[in-house]
Amino acid sequence: MYHRQKTHLALLSTALFGVCTIFWADTMKETTFWILIRDLGIALIVSAFVTFAVELNASARLRLEVAVDVLQAAYQHVVPPVIWSQVTASILRSDVICRDWQLDIEVRSPESDTIAKKFEQLGTGIHLVHYVADRIIENINERPINYDVFGTLDADLCLPEQTIPRFTSLDVTWPGNPSNDIHIGDSEESKRAFVQIQTDLLSNENTTWKGTFDRITFTHDQNVELKFATSYRIPAYETVRIRYEAWRGIRAPGLFVYTVGVPADSLTIRMFGPDDFEFNVLALHPDAEQIEHPTARYWRLNKGLLPGQGVQIGFARKPRRGEAKPDQTLEADA
Repeated sequence: MYHRQKTHLALLSTALFGVCTIFWADTMKETTFWILIRDLGIALIVSAFVTFAVELNASARLRLEVAVDVLQAAYQHVVPPVIWSQVTASILRSDVICRDWQLDIEVRSPESDTIAKKFEQLGTGIHLVHYVADRIIENINERPINYDVFGTLDADLCLPEQTIPRFTSLDVTWPGNPSNDIHIGDSEESKRAFVQIQTDLLSNENTTWKGTFDRITFTHDQNVELKFATSYRIPAYETVRIRYEAWRGIRAPGLFVYTVGVPADSLTIRMFGPDDFEFNVLALHPDAEQIEHPTARYWRLNKGLLPGQGVQIGFARKPRRGEAKPDQTLEADA
């Protein structure tokens, strides 16, 4: 950092000297010497700006390449090349890191929720789930980046009226520029429009269909996946909060897998639901046994997670009298 400050100060001094040289030339008579002095001032200003632009964009890349080369020299004899290439691409060259990743999941009771009652009628062991994904994304670059914000839902369990699965809200916020924030679903009118476009997509008979709402693009692969995506510009070394809310169906007993797409520093899982539901959370992580489980429905792992790692959540409900026990299934979101 001290070296960079010295470099920027030297460039500023060069540019100022160039300006002074031009003003000095302006006080002289138009001779060959006057032309040389004027051109020297212009050259100093241009060189200062060009050097600053190159240094700003190249310094981070240079430091990254040096770091990668040093680590590669240290580990290339013990780490297979195919694994090292994944480490380089997914971790060392990552533009962002995820902080305070949190997932709240609630299984809705059919006794108190009419939509949950409809899901129960689709078959034995099918239930309605509401969940909120919340995380902070930090840009670790010296330059702004365009970050791809997205979320996915399995679309294999749909109500006949195609209202679920669905995303009901999305918030992408940066305190430094609230005017660029994304807030969808923060009003009843916005939420209805947001849900309606998803209903239209789910009702479409095409195998793959796209739709847009505000700055959001939706993609539906029939009976496979419903996905939203947008882009948000994150300034250098700044953080944005990404929070979205969704509804979907699950089968119980079953497994729900949720993975992170960028390096993350921790994860927290909170489960809610009827008393006759049992939950189990397994961290898909080498230090899975380090997950904290202070209460029956709370889990936290204070360990770094790599892209593709996450959690496996088990759902099970105690069968009611005379009810057959359904088979276990596996589902996944991101």
